[in-house]
Formats: sequence, structure tokens, C-alpha cells
Amino acid sequence: MNEFVRMTATEAVAGLRSKTIKPTELVAAAAARIAAVEPKINALPILDLDRAMDQVVALAEGHPL
Repeated sequence: MNEFVRMTATEAVAGLRSKTIKPTELVAAAAARIAAVEPKINALPILDLDRAMDQVVALAEGHPL
């Protein structure tokens, strides 16, 4: 399992601020976890991971959303 899945939001934000974690890594970890559990729990009616990744890439490049 990916280490990011076990992080608290506070830990993730601290990692982002210190630049030890890339936003794209968090989105990729979330996507992997969703792929692993969503078929069993069926809790997400809409999933737009491509858009999420596009947005974090844009933010990382300094573009506003």
C-alpha cells in the first residue's frame, strides 16, 4: 500500500509545503487507492481523476485554476 494513503491531511499538507511530496504523487496515490477499493464499496458516483491531475499540474506550474 502506498505510504500516502496512511497520512493524515495535516501530514500531507506539511509534505506539500516542504516540497518533500509532489501534488501529483498524492493524486496518483488517491487514484490507486480508489481503483483498489471502489469496486467493492461503490461510493463514488462521479470520478474525474484526469481533471484532478490536470489541476495539480497546472497549480505546480503556477497557473491559477
